Amino acid sequence: MASSRNILRRQKTHTKRTYPEKKAVQLPTKQEEPNMYPAQTKGKSRGEQNNDLMEKVLSRQNMLKALRRVEKNKGAPGIDNLTVENIKPYLCQNWLSIREQLLKGDYKPQPVLRVEIPKPNGEKRLLGIPTVIDRLIQQALLQILTNIFDPDFSPFSFGFRPNRKTHNAIRKAKQYI
Repeated sequence: MASSRNILRRQKTHTKRTYPEKKAVQLPTKQEEPNMYPAQTKGKSRGEQNNDLMEKVLSRQNMLKALRRVEKNKGAPGIDNLTVENIKPYLCQNWLSIREQLLKGDYKPQPVLRVEIPKPNGEKRLLGIPTVIDRLIQQALLQILTNIFDPDFSPFSFGFRPNRKTHNAIRKAKQYI
């Protein structure tokens, strides 16, 4: 009896299926076709688009917001020993050169300072501490890129997103149980 079932299963899987004919999909012929890359601006070269994006990242308003966030987070100095408290005087002297390097694509982040943190079980956890300037630039980039890409993320994605926490994910999971 079991063998006849296997034969029937094999027959079912090997039967030829017929599918409806595929129809060609016609894309809209309007001049304003949707752009797959929301960060890009229509009619501009990639270099111009990158500069537009970097101009947004390096705008005074965005950089001040990023600076406030870095100052609020505090944190240890990186490999260059520049502290959060000393970042404003440093930026007053060096910002134009840093900004120019970023716009040209010549900026090179500093190496990350490696620190070992002891764990309760006796092992050590490696931690990388970027410089305060690199944290400032990362924060400025994050603020602009989040506005561009976050709306396309799944509403069920909770990791590392604004106004979403592990607690929200747990609460949502409990609703399904």
